[in-house]
Amino acid sequence: MIEIERKFLVRPGLLDLRGGEDIKQWYVMRDEGRSLRVRKSDNGYTLTVKVGKGIVRQEIERELSEAEAFGLIDSALEAPIEKTRHKKNVGKHVWALDVFGGANEGLVLAEIELMDRNENFERPAWIGVEVSGDACFQNANLARNPISRWRNDFIDLLNGTSR
Repeated sequence: MIEIERKFLVRPGLLDLRGGEDIKQWYVMRDEGRSLRVRKSDNGYTLTVKVGKGIVRQEIERELSEAEAFGLIDSALEAPIEKTRHKKNVGKHVWALDVFGGANEGLVLAEIELMDRNENFERPAWIGVEVSGDACFQNANLARNPISRWRNDFIDLLNGTSR
């Protein structure tokens, strides 16, 4: 399945995000433009393969049994990404807002999936800088190089100053 996804930083203090779905993601393999992850959410375990760069990528997902998941998690490259996902309807789209914890504490990303790379969409007031093309904000890279290692650059970007 082709995934067309754009990603944005969320401006602090403009949203009240309570509840949500807790997610952990372990990366088992990662290479330039490719990743294999195991995700644990309220719905169980999922194996996901992503191939490609930028906003258009190939994505394949399938459910895993707990035993399969644990077998792969034992081979994870590093500690999992921890986040809580919230959904917000804006216009005809549903935004996924991820509030990160652990080594990525303080990061809030908004993702929108589109049908076409040029599709227009409503931009809510809480949307900040677009980071779709910035590999630093791909979950696979946040697992390897969390913002706790580059917090000052992250704060500059969040405040609209360049890195």
